[in-house]
Amino acid sequence: MKSRKLFSIIALAFALIAVQSCTYLESHYSDSWVMEYRHISGFKLRPSVQLADLGLSFQTDWSVDYLSAGTDKERFDSLCAVHNDLNYKRTDMLEQGFIPSNRICYTPDIVSVDLVSNKDYDEEHPAGTSLRDCVRLFIESPYQYIIGHYTNENDRLWSSRLVLSSTPDTYFTMWCPSPSLKFCKDPLEFGITHTLTATVELADGRTFSYMADYKITEDSIIHLNEE
Repeated sequence: MKSRKLFSIIALAFALIAVQSCTYLESHYSDSWVMEYRHISGFKLRPSVQLADLGLSFQTDWSVDYLSAGTDKERFDSLCAVHNDLNYKRTDMLEQGFIPSNRICYTPDIVSVDLVSNKDYDEEHPAGTSLRDCVRLFIESPYQYIIGHYTNENDRLWSSRLVLSSTPDTYFTMWCPSPSLKFCKDPLEFGITHTLTATVELADGRTFSYMADYKITEDSIIHLNEE
């Protein structure tokens, strides 16, 4: 009798877990891959010793999404049209209906990123000189996935390139996992703390700058192909 009762309790527990698992995911239809746009109002440069990089942390002041109504929905649809993101037309399972971070993008698009130091970086880059050819940009964007008709999921992975060789297309539909900068050329001297100024230009003409101190060590440097 006790074993039968114990079995019933275990069965009930598994049934409750199964019900919770079923209700945890919700089906949501969207015409576009991007399900939300967040409007950039500024950014901060966040040096990380652990990650040996400079994170660009964007601040936002409003957002629109695929469930918006009225003028907000018109704004969302116009952003999808600008990015040719109109033909996803699929139903996906979302955890508790929340929009995943890889389907949330920033707006306006970024036109350029620049970085300068208050100290000499090397012989070719005295204080105040652009370090765009010394820094790689690590960024994640679904744009290649979108223009590839939503077929190759690898097109949504992180990519990196020299900031110098980055174009507006690099930043097109950049999504909310924030990008980061990593130095890819050795400085004249390691262990020096530089006061770095990052400047971000947006497609609507606004420009934001932010300063932060960063000690450049050997761990700060990543050596990859120049492209």
